[in-house]
Amino acid sequence: AQLQRLLRSNPRGVLVLEPVHSQAWLRELLEVLREKRVPTVFYGDVPGAEEFDRVASDHEAGAYELTRWLISRGRRRILTTSPGIIAELWFRERCRGYERAMREAGLEPQPTLVLPEQPLPPLHEEDEAAWKSYFESVVRHYVGYLVEHLLSPQPPDALLAASDGLTFYLAAACRMLGREPNRDIWIAGYDNYWADTSERALETTPPCATVDKRNELLGIEAARLLQQRIANQLPSGPQHHLVKPELIITAPT
Repeated sequence: AQLQRLLRSNPRGVLVLEPVHSQAWLRELLEVLREKRVPTVFYGDVPGAEEFDRVASDHEAGAYELTRWLISRGRRRILTTSPGIIAELWFRERCRGYERAMREAGLEPQPTLVLPEQPLPPLHEEDEAAWKSYFESVVRHYVGYLVEHLLSPQPPDALLAASDGLTFYLAAACRMLGREPNRDIWIAGYDNYWADTSERALETTPPCATVDKRNELLGIEAARLLQQRIANQLPSGPQHHLVKPELIITAPT
């Protein structure tokens, strides 16, 4: 029904700014856009949308700068963690940035530590007891994956989290294993939303640094690109514009 409304409205252009999680819906959307030749800009590197204009965050540059900063502060055994999404393109790009920074410094990149995701909490966050129980269960889940690394003869001295919200679980897990977060082991985040997370009420240690994707600038660039496509001011081939994120130092170290 949404696609039919889109067709009837004869849009001058389409901005797809949210991830399309359903593959069936994505295929149907792409077919409609191809059929009608509607100028379209996608946010992110959407599989199957390579023939359309795209604007994405430069994840490789963000991870590269974050890793370089950690190295400049004396971190040498930096471990990347992932909540089970290593196949995602954006995560592979971040890994490339991390590996490039490590190798440039003469350091050996470490294999990604995959932390399988836990089920979402069964109740709303307003239920403090249920939320606290969920948080503690995830922390203990992470402890089971971190223990062999943190208690090894050469433990990591920094962790890279896939996103800011995960840093609080990692910090609590490290503390449970006798490692003081951002002192014995530094924990860096991504996306720069740590100050607004619900997890902050249960673990006070913020990430030592994070990366701001500059979402407002991504939106501006997507709209600008669409306007140029509508006005026939672009080459015929699809454009792929990357927006460089910003490194944010968030905690005294």
